[in-house]
Amino acid sequence: MGKPAWAYTTLYRYVRWMYIKLYCRTYSVHGLENVPHKGSVLFVTTHQNNLPDALSLGFATDRRPAFVARADLFKNPKVAVLLRFLKILPMHRADHGRKAITDELPETMHMLRDYLAAGQSCTIMAEGSSAPLRSLRPLKKGWARLVLDAQSIGIQPAVIPVVMEYSDWQDWGPDVRVVFGKPLNLEVDGDTMAVRLNHMNRIAFDAISSLIASDEEIQSWSNAISRKRKWKDLMWKIAGTPFYIGFSVINAPVFWLTKHRVAKHHRVDFKSTLQVGFIGLGTPLWLMLLHLIATFFTTPVNIAFSALITPIIAYIAARTHIAWKKS
Repeated sequence: MGKPAWAYTTLYRYVRWMYIKLYCRTYSVHGLENVPHKGSVLFVTTHQNNLPDALSLGFATDRRPAFVARADLFKNPKVAVLLRFLKILPMHRADHGRKAITDELPETMHMLRDYLAAGQSCTIMAEGSSAPLRSLRPLKKGWARLVLDAQSIGIQPAVIPVVMEYSDWQDWGPDVRVVFGKPLNLEVDGDTMAVRLNHMNRIAFDAISSLIASDEEIQSWSNAISRKRKWKDLMWKIAGTPFYIGFSVINAPVFWLTKHRVAKHHRVDFKSTLQVGFIGLGTPLWLMLLHLIATFFTTPVNIAFSALITPIIAYIAARTHIAWKKS
């Protein structure tokens, strides 16, 4: 729980650049003044859009919170190692079996409590599962139990309601904004644990609901951005299209695989996850392979030059794609 390792920091910086500069058309953060710079923080959030929710929140603040994800994702040992490296812990549910609830869930909750005790931050997407809806579903009580558990050992985490909003849940290039609400006042009374948990849940539900924009508000917000970007998008189309075409040809295998996997998936909110995963991580791996092959046919100077300009070309190609797609 000390300073992040260099490998984590390097991956964090790349994914942040890829997500904000290549994936999002616009990315904005509101209410950041509500997030303490130091001390334990628990973010209690909506869950509209699977993986992008974690990225949107994770890059909105320098707190670099720990997250939880469905425990069945950890069944593959290699995936489990990667997830834990990314500060993602398994969240067990009733449908994972009795042992998962009695033995393994408490272990995860204790690890989250330890993060808070160390003055770090955690995130619980309190709706429990992802769904592309701009309305709040009933909240699970896990976040409230964590708060009470932390308080039992003298830790008073700041509990911050958060909403991540998207103009589009499916296609590359959405407008994304993250809204932090004011810390919740959770000084509640109650004769039983159940009463206190329900009261805390109502407070969080009301606070998060007040931050969620309607479909009409999101559409108006996105349309305003389109109007503001009209001439900038025209510039990208004129100047960037040759780079966009060339980059698309070079990375055709990655783009084809992504399109194939997205077309096969039935969940709307998972399409963006596949795009970010396959293109965001698959493209650099594919380009590294091409550069490795090229070492047999050209000089190291040419390889180094190509490696330096590739991120620039990727940026131009991504902005041009978004300009054509969203105009």
